[in-house]
Amino acid sequence: MNKKAKLAAFIMASLIGASVSDKVYANEVVDKEIINQDYELSKTSVVKAILDTNIYDSVECKKVIGTLSEGKTLPYNCLWDEGFYEVRYEDGIGFLKCNDCDLTYKYNIENMVTFTNDTLLYQDDINTGKVNKIEIEKQNVGKLLKTVGTWSMVEVDNEIGFVKTSDTDILDDTFVLIDLSDQELKLYHENEIVLDCPIISGKDKTPSHTGDFNVYQKRYDTVLVGKNNSYRSPVDVFMPYFEGEGLHDAYRWRNDSEYDIEDYYKNHGSHGCINMKKDDALFAAEYVEVGTRVLVKK
Repeated sequence: MNKKAKLAAFIMASLIGASVSDKVYANEVVDKEIINQDYELSKTSVVKAILDTNIYDSVECKKVIGTLSEGKTLPYNCLWDEGFYEVRYEDGIGFLKCNDCDLTYKYNIENMVTFTNDTLLYQDDINTGKVNKIEIEKQNVGKLLKTVGTWSMVEVDNEIGFVKTSDTDILDDTFVLIDLSDQELKLYHENEIVLDCPIISGKDKTPSHTGDFNVYQKRYDTVLVGKNNSYRSPVDVFMPYFEGEGLHDAYRWRNDSEYDIEDYYKNHGSHGCINMKKDDALFAAEYVEVGTRVLVKK
C-alpha cells in the first residue's frame, strides 16, 4: 500500500476507529431521581454492503472469493486508494469496492437479551433535556451493551437506552424470534441474524400461541396428524416447541407467493404451527436443536 493509501487509512481509522470509545449519555430513573451519568461503549469499524457485492482476493479483482449480502458486514482493516476496502474475511482478508459499501461501525455487545415483561426504555433527549420513554414489548429482543447496577443499557430496534435489568433475560447463542404481527421469523446465531424470512402462522380461529418456549423434538421426513385424523400432512422437517405447535416446511400445500400476501394467515393460516418455505425450514434446521429457545410475540 503506497503512502497516499496509508495516510487515507490512518485518517479514516482516526475518525471511525477499529476499537474506540463512544460516549453515551443517559439518565437513570431511581426512586424518582434522575441521575446523569457518562458511560463509554466500545465499537468496531465494519464495512456494510449496500447491495449484494463480490469479495475479491485483491484490488486487481482477479478472483471472487465470496459474496457479502446486502445489509451484512465484515470487519474493516483499511482503505485502499484504488477504491477498495480491505476487510477481514474467513481466515484471511478480502477486498470490497467502495461504491458498493458503506464504512460504519457497530457496538460491541455483551449478549442478546429478551424482555420478560412489557417494560420501558429510558433515554435522554439532548434537545430538550427530558427523558424519553419508549415502550418495549414482552418477548422482544435487544442487544446488551452494558450493565450498570440494577440497570442495563440496551439497543432495541435501533434505539439505545436503559431498562431495568430485572426485566431482561440473557439468551443463548442460538434462538428464534417469531413476530406474528409482521409474519416474520428471525434466527439468531452468535449475536447475528442468520435467517430472516416470512412465515404463515395460525389463522384467527386457531391462532399460534405467544410466549417463551423451547424446541422439544426435531424430526425429518415425518407426517403431521390433526385431531381425529382431520388431516395428514407430510413435511421434510418438524421442530415442535409447544403442545404440537412448531416450525416446519409447507411447500407440499402452499405456494411461495402466499407468503407475500398481507394478512393471508388470518383466514388461510395454519392450525397453530409456523409454516415456512422449504429452503428456509431446512436452513433453520441446521441451527435449531432440541432445547433451542423460541420466542413468539404479537
